[in-house]
Amino acid sequence: MLKRFNLVRIGLSRQAALVARLAGYNLKIIFMQRFLYFLLAAIGFFIVMVWINVSAGKELTAETLYNLLLAPGLLMVFYPAVFGIQNDADAQMLEVIFGIPDYRYKVWLFRLLLCFALTGAMLLCLCRACTVLHATIPAFGMAFHLCFPVFFWGAMAFLFSTLVRNGYGAAIMLALTGLGCWVLSSSLATSQWNVFLNPYAVPQGSRELLWGTIVRNNRIILVAAILMAILWGMRNLQRREKFI
Repeated sequence: MLKRFNLVRIGLSRQAALVARLAGYNLKIIFMQRFLYFLLAAIGFFIVMVWINVSAGKELTAETLYNLLLAPGLLMVFYPAVFGIQNDADAQMLEVIFGIPDYRYKVWLFRLLLCFALTGAMLLCLCRACTVLHATIPAFGMAFHLCFPVFFWGAMAFLFSTLVRNGYGAAIMLALTGLGCWVLSSSLATSQWNVFLNPYAVPQGSRELLWGTIVRNNRIILVAAILMAILWGMRNLQRREKFI
């Protein structure tokens, strides 16, 4: 029994090491050696925005920090989701990826999930850092809620990259779509259809149970949209002749 347990433990450790090496290799491809720059830019942007708000005498409430943390999350997920396919084309890797049946789905889905996991970990670290600043916020809860809009725009970026097949074109489409949703967010501030819904911006006079239902429905809608965008993007990858 002990020998079998040791064999299982060795097998799991080898698999973990293999996954770690695979993740590290894909991170280099995803960010094209620019990961540190994007990470520093996201953290730097957040620090500057916090400093501006503190200097202006604004209180760092959960509602304020949610909006401030949304920007670095979008910055982290933007580049790998938009330019992933173009980076493979520039590196002349598309022929290899499309040459193995169904391999492209595993590669780009793994990269997208890896990007989401990395972004979620960064958001959690930033939320924990906010608690050090004596900001009374639920770190895990805020990071959890932030992942919904961030992952939604990451999935949309991946979808646009499969439709346009050009990183800059996909970035323009994503920017225009995000700008449109941002303009509509003022009129849809308390609606479940608001992509940028802030769960901590509870409207005055609103019942807690009603607001909780709106937030829950909004998160369900975003999850459904994320899955649809990813599946649509994966379906677009079937058209090999349009990519190579």
